[in-house]
Amino acid sequence: MEELIVSALSSQKEESVLKIKNALLLQKCKRKYWIVRFDVFLDKNIVTKKKEESTKILLTEENRKYMQNKYLPAWIIQKEEELNTVNKHSTKLEYYAGLHLEDYKRNIDYPSMEGKINRILKDFAEDEISTITKMQVRRWINNLNNAITGAELSRATRKKYKTAFNFMFELALDEDKIQINFIKDIKVEGVKSNKDAVKVFSKEEVHLLLETSKDPKYGALLHPYLGLAFHQGISPSEALGLQVGDIQTTSSGKPFLSISRGVTKNKLGKTKNEYRERQIVLMDQSKPYVNQLFELAKKRHSLWLFSQEDGSRLNDIEDIRGIKAYFNKKKGYYEHRNTKWYKLIEDCGLEFIPIKNCRHTFTMAMIDSKKYSNNQLADMLGHSDLQMIINHYAKDQKGKAMDMDGSFDIYAGDTLGDTSKNMKEYVLHKAV
Repeated sequence: MEELIVSALSSQKEESVLKIKNALLLQKCKRKYWIVRFDVFLDKNIVTKKKEESTKILLTEENRKYMQNKYLPAWIIQKEEELNTVNKHSTKLEYYAGLHLEDYKRNIDYPSMEGKINRILKDFAEDEISTITKMQVRRWINNLNNAITGAELSRATRKKYKTAFNFMFELALDEDKIQINFIKDIKVEGVKSNKDAVKVFSKEEVHLLLETSKDPKYGALLHPYLGLAFHQGISPSEALGLQVGDIQTTSSGKPFLSISRGVTKNKLGKTKNEYRERQIVLMDQSKPYVNQLFELAKKRHSLWLFSQEDGSRLNDIEDIRGIKAYFNKKKGYYEHRNTKWYKLIEDCGLEFIPIKNCRHTFTMAMIDSKKYSNNQLADMLGHSDLQMIINHYAKDQKGKAMDMDGSFDIYAGDTLGDTSKNMKEYVLHKAV
């Protein structure tokens, strides 16, 4: 469709009226219906867009006169009424924020998106979306700090706010309330993601955490949770979404976990994305922890592997971990030092690492084992492709090249003759 000069539509506060002009009927190759091409104008004769729309009326020479003289004038009147009816809602950012959250409510990370939207609305709620500038949004995003600690947000976190803005601007663009969506062109600045995001525990530390967490003072669920997280690589929300019936066996008797839901901030929903809905083999090392959870579920008459004492599902990983600990730069120490997970880390004499990094620890241990292909690992973790494995974990493989076996023949024979003979000749040549 041909683009014309575009201008953002004003809000209803300005009582703008939309008019259809330059409407004409078109015959298009390989189209069996009459097409109407038209311009949409504001009351000040500012063009918004050139549009095309199918009439759903069969294109024939016999009905050409009728379409031109009767159908088109009536269509223009009806279309103007339709456009102006649609145009009679608020065009403030808060309106599009509401639309976006309504569309997004089935996503498991809805609470996170809602938090970001609410923070945006503190500064932009009353602004007409057509008056918000690229510079405003860019400066706002790139000046974001942690609302609690005041620390600078990572570039990755700031990008999530950019995504929230983008969703809202796309909705306004669909309604012709803005000319273009400039959000996609905004360059996000900031520090690299927090180093905690890729820190992992050593094998010795994993054993220490599993052994120490048996103590009842850490609660009944932290120990079996760590057992599953360290041996299955499931995320906190996926673990909380597990039901007793999700532990199944194949026809050949191989046990597996069926992951199809998640729980975050008291919201039960589908997994984070379609690839996270998966079936993964139940590792032998996980079976004792699953049995422990089975017994607990039976005692509490619960369908959930991880449950409250009354058998109801947990609301968030906080029910297992305790209140989230974070380093307060102003005070110089970690807040919520009495939380279960922080206390366990402290009692083990380890550097603090978020509980979600149990999944990263599993991934790095699987990579180091060399027992599984990247394809298998990506599928087990619920990644859509190998990029996450490569981008997120490959950087931690630096310095591993000297661990390789130089005698391994990757092609099981070569075209240059006997490798060992050639190598001997090469060594002799070098010696001479």
